Parts: sequence; C-alpha cells; structure tokens
Amino acid sequence: MYNGPMASLHRLESVTPDRTVGGVLITWDDDPNDVVRKVCSWRSGEPVDVPQTARKLVEGVIEELRAMGRMDLIEWTNWVSLTAGICTLVAGWNDGLPGA
Repeated sequence: MYNGPMASLHRLESVTPDRTVGGVLITWDDDPNDVVRKVCSWRSGEPVDVPQTARKLVEGVIEELRAMGRMDLIEWTNWVSLTAGICTLVAGWNDGLPGA
C-alpha cells in the first residue's frame, strides 16, 4: 500500500514579458516538516518537443533527489504520471508562445 508523499506540479510564469522562459515547480509537501521543492526550467524562442523536454526535466529532478539522498521520494513518486503532468504544462507553454 502506498504511504509516501505525493508530488504536486505548478506551472511557473515569467514576471517579465520574456515568453522564452518556461518552468515547473514540483513539490512534495504532505509533511509540513519535510517539504521538498524542485524547480525545472527551459528557454526557447520556438515550441519545444514536449515529451523530450518533460523527460529531460524529470531526469534532472531524479538526479537532484539522488544527490540529496532522497531515495524515498524517488521510490514513492509515480514518475509516469508526473512526466505526463509536465508534458501538459510544457504543451501549454508552447501554446502561449507568440505566433503559436
């Protein structure tokens, strides 16, 4: 039975008119005494390849969690679901580019 923290995704928006920067905030915050946040970002003036971008972002997060010794989060996270969620956010970013 699953009893680990669940990851939440949030699309990050630039505070400037620069629409070439995209980002995602991933949080594991089920326990207020043990909150983990990871920011993933990319820059492009053109639409990006959605699955490839999401995969690269997820790979980076896994490496950061491994470096932090957070094997618990690596094991408990549903990476297929998380990657699909990031794909949705990246696709929305693509749609918001000028001329999209």
